[in-house]
Amino acid sequence: MMGCDSRKAVELEDRYPGLDQCLNGEYTPNRLKYFFEMFPAPGSADKPGLGELTAWLEEAKIPYAVASSSTRNDIMAFLGHASRTLHPAAVLSGKEGFKSKPDPDIFLAAAMELGCDPAHALVLEDSAHGVKAAKDGGFPCIWIPDVVQPDEEMKQNIQMELPDLAAVKDWLKAARDNRQEKEGK
Repeated sequence: MMGCDSRKAVELEDRYPGLDQCLNGEYTPNRLKYFFEMFPAPGSADKPGLGELTAWLEEAKIPYAVASSSTRNDIMAFLGHASRTLHPAAVLSGKEGFKSKPDPDIFLAAAMELGCDPAHALVLEDSAHGVKAAKDGGFPCIWIPDVVQPDEEMKQNIQMELPDLAAVKDWLKAARDNRQEKEGK
């Protein structure tokens, strides 16, 4: 279920009786409460390197988007609880009419919001459904490990793995510097 939304529970109800009630009856309505109990201090839920990466993107004037299966209210609460103020150019919620990951719908909409071709965008993911959605949408994707360990199917969809978001910043900076050097800028 990680990386997709609670609508997926309805599809899986035959295989896992009670899943829909568990997610939609208990977890989803209390999600923010559980989050703030687990991560009471601002920044305590940040992925390592989040502040460093977003600060660099903003300084370099590289727009970024948040495309999540969460509700917009939850996304905004999570963003507001980061260690620094984040300024995504677009925020997309899976509850706003997009098909759930692994469908690439939400990533394609994010690229459109940013005015960028999927082949020239970059998806950062930590879920099996997310890396599949990125691959199926034609996006380069970097896997950032979290609690889920990749199985063989996931490994087929992972294009690159970096240990954290600070490493993504370093990789992007090196790629940009290399491109500028080749272009003589």
